This record gives sequence, structure tokens and C-alpha cells, in this order.
Amino acid sequence: MTIHLKELHIAYNLIPYKRNQDVVRLQLHTYGWDVIISMVDGYDSPDLYKDNKKGRKLAKEVSRLYPFLFVKDSSIEVLFRARRTAEAVDLQILSRYEQGVACVAAFVFQKKNKQILVTVGSVFAYLWDGRKWFKPKEIGDYSLEPRQYGSDVSRFFGGKENKNKPLFSCQPDVVETDADIPVFLATDGFEDVFSLKDLNAFTAHIKNRNPKVFIEELTSAIKRNKKQKDDITILLKGVPKIK
Repeated sequence: MTIHLKELHIAYNLIPYKRNQDVVRLQLHTYGWDVIISMVDGYDSPDLYKDNKKGRKLAKEVSRLYPFLFVKDSSIEVLFRARRTAEAVDLQILSRYEQGVACVAAFVFQKKNKQILVTVGSVFAYLWDGRKWFKPKEIGDYSLEPRQYGSDVSRFFGGKENKNKPLFSCQPDVVETDADIPVFLATDGFEDVFSLKDLNAFTAHIKNRNPKVFIEELTSAIKRNKKQKDDITILLKGVPKIK
């Protein structure tokens, strides 16, 4: 079911596949921020854990803990603040969770006329330029070949079995934009169904629909595609008007 906050132009939907470990958390008028969005994709090793509960529990915890620590940090420099928060969250997670439990995440912090986008690992985050969605240059690609590296991504929270290796970290990427720039977020199962090119073609087809219609129609397109292999969560903030 699509969740729609009409007055904030935000809509999202969770489309579970088998494991149901994605979490979305919205906080309004909290800690001096107008809107805080958390999208977290949890994981636990199916070889170690059979019930999928640890990955979802971790995702819920990170969706709460990262925003709380970020807004409490008084650092003016946003990238430093995001990194220090990520490291603090990761230390807490590593002290409490066993190996084989991890998550990746995206966060949006909006206050007045600015918004801050923070990503850790393989969550898709696109901005709208008036004609198309694009991936900001500040956001890297941290995908790995799992058969070679034992993980399909190099940046994440948790995953203590890999954190002693220099390739792996919880370091975030940060983008600062005006608050009226539309943002599209999706967990990594989205790439099994839609490429960025596909998303832009879809957006052009539906023209200037509101976020609820956008997410509902995109959900229908994902289900018709029948290529889903993982949990997929999609979220739209703002209206992608075509200029």
C-alpha cells in the first residue's frame, strides 16, 4: 500500500519479495528539522539466520539511530558530520550484532530551503534536473562481485566479519541541494527491474503526476515486469515536473 503525505509531496511503497527487511521511517518537525527520511535495507546471512529477523531489526535501529545522532552533532561541515555520525552508529552496531548482519541506507534531512542527502552503500538516490533523473556525482558505486569479495557492496553498517579489511567501511556520501529539488530513492532490488534509463522513460510517460500516483504506477510497473529478485522499496519526495 502506498503511503502518501500529501502536504509534504512524499510517497513511498514497500514491495517485499521473500525477506521483508526494508524499513522506511519519516520524522516530521523533529529536532528542528522539517522532514527527516530514513530508508534502510537490512540483511542477515541466510546461512546463519533462518528467520530474517536480525536484518530487519538492524534496519529499524539504524533508521532511528542515524538521524538522532546526526541532528545532535553540532559540526557545521556536513560531510564531516555525516562521517562522524556513521562511525558512531557503526561502533554501536558492531558491539551488539553478530557477524552476517548488515545494512545499507539513505537519509534525507530537510530544513527550510535546504536538504541534505546521505547514503551509505548501495541504495539508489537520484535527483531531478527539470528534464530527467540523474545520479549525483558525489554518490559513488560500491558494488562488488560477491563470489570474489564475500560481499556485494563495500560500504555498510555492521558486517563485523569484514570490517577488519581495508576495502570495507561505513563511510557515507553526501549531497546538499535546495529543498525543492525532487528526490527519488530505491533499495538495491530496484536495479533488477528498472535502470535509470527505464525510470526516466517511465517518468516522461506519466508527465507531471503527484507523488502518490507516481509511486502507485511505478509499483504496478515493477509487478508487471516479473523480474523482482529482492525486496524493493521506492520513495519520491517532490514533484518531478518536466520543464
